[in-house]
This record gives sequence, structure tokens and C-alpha cells, in this order.
Amino acid sequence: MSVHFNLSHGSYNWAKPTEKQWQLSLWTPTGRFSQTFPDDEKPELSGALPSDVLDMLEERVKSFWIYTGREEDLKKCALIRERMAEFDEAWLRSEMNAAQTRFEEAKVRLNRFVESRTEAA
Repeated sequence: MSVHFNLSHGSYNWAKPTEKQWQLSLWTPTGRFSQTFPDDEKPELSGALPSDVLDMLEERVKSFWIYTGREEDLKKCALIRERMAEFDEAWLRSEMNAAQTRFEEAKVRLNRFVESRTEAA
């Protein structure tokens, strides 16, 4: 199961192409959900789980005074939230596997480095 999120910075408003914004996106098996945030309101993702990202996206949708897509987006949030514990677990397992792979690769590089220094001595 693939669950991930990202934050990108760029121009996402076709009416104001020079205006920079943050775009926060969450991908789950139930679909993609994203929202933009003003340049000076960068979402904090340090230590965030997919459920935290969904909360940020949902709060953003609810913050608009006028937003024609509110009902549809809140339905998306509810659909994703139904399986959020499963998605958080899948994401955490993926992060753990990636960290384990990086650790194993670093261990191999360290061993090669130590061997090359021993041979050179």
C-alpha cells in the first residue's frame, strides 16, 4: 500500500502566476487530496503522520469563507479518515523500511571504507 505526502513551493494560481504558495498533497489508496497555503503560512511537517497532514488539509478547507468545493473536499477527507489508522501504519512501516535500507547501505559503505584504510596502512 502506498501512502505518502509532500510539500512543494511554487505558483499554483493561474490568475496570479507570480504569486508563490505552498502546496500540501496527500496520496492514499483512496485518492489524492491537496490544498495550497499562503507563502507565509508554510505547513510544518516535521514528525507529521499522514493523519496530521489530513488534519491540516481539512482545517484549510474549513478556513475559507467562500469555497465552492468545500462539501466535495470534506467528503474526500471523511473517506480518507475512515482508513486513516491503516494509512498511518502503512506509512510508518514504509518509513521504517526505508530507514533500515539506508542503515544497511551505510553499514556496507563504512565497512568498505574501513577495509580500504586497513589495506592502505
